Amino acid sequence: MRAPAPPDDGGRRYFREMSSLPEPRPPGLDGGPGGQDSRRFVVVLALSMGLMVVMQSFAPPPKKKAPPADKPAVTAPVAPAAAAAPGEAAPATPEDAPAPEHVLELGGKVVRLGVSTHGGRVVRAELDGFKESRGADAVPAKARRHVDVAGDRGALALAFDGLAAGASYRAVEADGRHAVLERDGGGWHVTRKFAVMEDEHGLRTDTVVRNTGAAARSFTPALEFTARIHPSEHSGGGFLSAGVPTDQTGFLCQTAETLHREIAVSLKEPKAMAGSVKWAGIDRQYFIAAAAFRDNPPSDCRAEVKGDQAQLRISWPAVELGPGAEWKAGADAYFGPKHESLLTKVNPVLGDAIDYGWFGALVRLLLKLLLWFYELIPNYGIAIMLLTLSVKLATLPLTQRTFVSQQRMKSLAPKIKELQAKYAHDRAMQGQKMMDLYKQENASPFDGCFPMLVQMPIWIALYRTLYTAVELYQQPFISGWMDDLTQKDPFYITPVALGAVMLVQAWLTPVPPDQPQMKYMQYGMPVFFTTIMLALPAGLTVYMLTNTVLTILQQLYIKRRFGTPDTPAPATGSA
Repeated sequence: MRAPAPPDDGGRRYFREMSSLPEPRPPGLDGGPGGQDSRRFVVVLALSMGLMVVMQSFAPPPKKKAPPADKPAVTAPVAPAAAAAPGEAAPATPEDAPAPEHVLELGGKVVRLGVSTHGGRVVRAELDGFKESRGADAVPAKARRHVDVAGDRGALALAFDGLAAGASYRAVEADGRHAVLERDGGGWHVTRKFAVMEDEHGLRTDTVVRNTGAAARSFTPALEFTARIHPSEHSGGGFLSAGVPTDQTGFLCQTAETLHREIAVSLKEPKAMAGSVKWAGIDRQYFIAAAAFRDNPPSDCRAEVKGDQAQLRISWPAVELGPGAEWKAGADAYFGPKHESLLTKVNPVLGDAIDYGWFGALVRLLLKLLLWFYELIPNYGIAIMLLTLSVKLATLPLTQRTFVSQQRMKSLAPKIKELQAKYAHDRAMQGQKMMDLYKQENASPFDGCFPMLVQMPIWIALYRTLYTAVELYQQPFISGWMDDLTQKDPFYITPVALGAVMLVQAWLTPVPPDQPQMKYMQYGMPVFFTTIMLALPAGLTVYMLTNTVLTILQQLYIKRRFGTPDTPAPATGSA
């Protein structure tokens, strides 16, 4: 009997059930009084564009042109699950006359597994607590079906010369937790055993092939993972496109040398990945179907795309069996969310399936903080705001010094003009005197770059967290508005609000009269960030909006504490 699905608070409650920059150059050397700010303008602009390029690198490469979608295959009705009694004999079924298909139901509490007698493969792995998001724009939220990790084609099909991946088996045991399938034909006896692990995401499999002929024979066994490529995947992705990177189907194959990752729609021709295979599978953004090999590891993987079908074939070396001899292989399969504790519980090597990117350690830290804040207040939008406050407090000493230095730079404008006029014909002396002035007043013309340098790794890491952490998948902030923090703000409220508060921040930082070119930076950045945030995850926009508001409050305090450009600041002191 099917157990009720976990409540739609999503990942957190669900997982609770499942697992316990050199010294500044003297200004003015470029031939004008505003030279230092021209360099500063270039530096900050380069940093901004660098941020854009780096973040773009986290997105799968776009596909310029989508091939026409194949017509959906018409599947014949599947007969109800049926199992023969243990030990019951059944005649071998010829390959050209397959028996009716039966799907054996396994698990059911958190994952509903279906093992087909055609190919002895997993044809269904439906997850409770998650709704399918691919193609979500065309399907109302209430009508979306559960995520099926096994895809539309199935997984773990055994194949070799003389045995098709869809060959018929007979069920000799099926009790909801275990299933045994057997097949006789072509001089081979094949036995496939499936056992659901305690948390249901894991499926222990054992395969035995026995030579029933009178002579020695050779064969090359292989397991196949297949999945349908969704039409939305061909639209590509990236944060300047119409949406966040799409939920891409990918191939994963961990050999002794490296972990191979391939996006299906980017694969132009079959790719072989040789080496002792530790584990392999079909990957999605937040979910995975994979198998880790306990013993007798395969020797290579081969990824291929045929139409709308992604196929991963995991092969062993050729085997020769004498009469009555057997070949055995065992694997721990996983069907579920890419949650580290669940993956490693099935097999430790599966934890490598989660790609945290370049800032992996920082991503893990941010995720732990988010989960901790979520425990206090069960809303990930509020958790992100609390995370922003925590980061702000942690970086306060650096940013405080930076903003104080900026405020002092404003008060030094008259003295700078005097030095520029006095040493107009001696650029070297002019620069030296300015540097002496900056040192005396504890100020630097380059301090304006530091806040951005501090925040860039946080932005990138949080973006990666939202892109990889299934705990945040489909988590709402405000129902009816932000129903999924991993997707863009559907009404673009937060990106526009971010641009507005950044304009306020620019207004609070007046442009010095001798540096009019800085206006392009101060008033251009809000437009730039608003544009790129239109298509980035709402959770990242919430972070940046909160951080900008907190920065404005900090600037107002420093402005009041240390005076305005018209009020000379003290020569010493710190915040």
